[in-house]
Amino acid sequence: MKFLHLSDARLGIHSESGRRWSNERIIEVTDTLRKTVHQAAAEGIQLVLIAGGLFAHRPVSTELAEANNIFSAYPELTFVIIAGETDCIKSNSPVRSFKWAKNVRYVLSGRPEQIIIPALKTVVYAESFTGNRANVSDLLMAGRQDTNEGYSKIALFYEPEPEKAGELDFSAFSYVALGGRKGYYMLSDDKAYYPGGLEPEEMSDGGEHGYIKGDIDTDTGLLTETIFVPAASASYVPLRVTVNTDTTATELEGIIENEIRRRGRSNIYRIRILGKRSPETIFTLDTLKSRYRITDVSDETEPQYDFAAIYEEHPQDIIGYFISTLTRNREDMPDIDKKAMFYGIDALLKTSENGEVKK
Repeated sequence: MKFLHLSDARLGIHSESGRRWSNERIIEVTDTLRKTVHQAAAEGIQLVLIAGGLFAHRPVSTELAEANNIFSAYPELTFVIIAGETDCIKSNSPVRSFKWAKNVRYVLSGRPEQIIIPALKTVVYAESFTGNRANVSDLLMAGRQDTNEGYSKIALFYEPEPEKAGELDFSAFSYVALGGRKGYYMLSDDKAYYPGGLEPEEMSDGGEHGYIKGDIDTDTGLLTETIFVPAASASYVPLRVTVNTDTTATELEGIIENEIRRRGRSNIYRIRILGKRSPETIFTLDTLKSRYRITDVSDETEPQYDFAAIYEEHPQDIIGYFISTLTRNREDMPDIDKKAMFYGIDALLKTSENGEVKK
């Protein structure tokens, strides 16, 4: 029996709210789920397990209908879905009265629920997040007491604490599908997995994002294969670029643009500019920010001044005093003092240009 396990699809997420591409990301997140389901059908998957986090917030009716349309387009697939913390399925949630397609089972209970799928010789023990953490012990106990002879058993629950879950006994189950963790993670026994989210949500979400495909031998109930499949349409990429005093603003933009094109235009970048620059050079990257998904540009370069020449021009004012104080009787200046001089002189010269430095 071939299955696909995903979690934390986060439909409707607004993690890039206020950005030029925020609406694009909302669409991309939905498209990633749609492509994942399509791929499952194309590869002969029979069971799709969604371990919470289908929505990024309490879903409204239109969002429920959109998800249902994705699932109902593939009646050959059976979907078992539980709610995670972000799905918010309390008493006033529209999901409690929503009518899902025949091939979808959305679990609304915060207690273990038994879902028998005769066509697949499989029973799923599922439990949704309804305000408290999953009562995992009860769920696993229900699986151990199962009387469905010859059926493979799968546990499906939302449990964001892998350290706790790793201490539990999963021996009665063929597979344990977990949700609530951003990254891919395998627990003990090689049968309990977090797939992580389909898409990253913020810059700290490193690594690949996708889903797990697996195969269970229904004659023996043994898990025979699991494969992690990357699926995200975009990644958050921290990009560091080192410059020198000969690097111009135009050259830097060219370097960064080539790197973005190589890594992927759809990715979201945080750029740090390091190294040493000419004092006259300013790096803004405004042109690139209008073309690509750049959340932040941090210019951490140090302006390289000719202190001897500057001192000759300012022997009697605060600038000259600042230079002579830091360099007096010191042949080897510590790096921290060099940085203090660079930043101090930079600030004083800019003040001097405004006519505020007194001799």
